Amino acid sequence: MDFSDIERLAAGGESERVEFKLSTGRRREAARTLSAMLNGRGGSVLFGICRDGRVVGQDVADRTLEKITATCRETIYPEYPPFHRASAGT
Repeated sequence: MDFSDIERLAAGGESERVEFKLSTGRRREAARTLSAMLNGRGGSVLFGICRDGRVVGQDVADRTLEKITATCRETIYPEYPPFHRASAGT
């Protein structure tokens, strides 16, 4: 997904398959939304977008991305995409 894709989604407004979050501070809510979308027809949660569709962006550090990933792993079950751990003895 590139910036033009984000602009296009933002211009279309929120829907059953698109939701906006102003900041990554809303990552738990975003993870719950993603879980619901995965149980339906899929979708996208976009950070750095105002409710009215204005793209304001957000600087995101590596640590923030790690927190988002961890929150999704804690919230979405079963893990998506499936993460297969090697079993002991293999």
